[in-house]
Amino acid sequence: MVCEELDHLEWDFIQARAGSPDTDCLGWTDREFSCLDAILDHKREGHQGQRCPGD
Repeated sequence: MVCEELDHLEWDFIQARAGSPDTDCLGWTDREFSCLDAILDHKREGHQGQRCPGD
């Protein structure tokens, strides 16, 4: 079972990456950094995508 929350977070990141012209000098937006932080936090909690604890 795929972790729906992680799937949603990754989709948010993809949308942020595709949709914003406001980038920093490295080509990243604040929204992308925010999405990436949320993904990494979720993975640090033990969620790895294919199976999450408790699934």
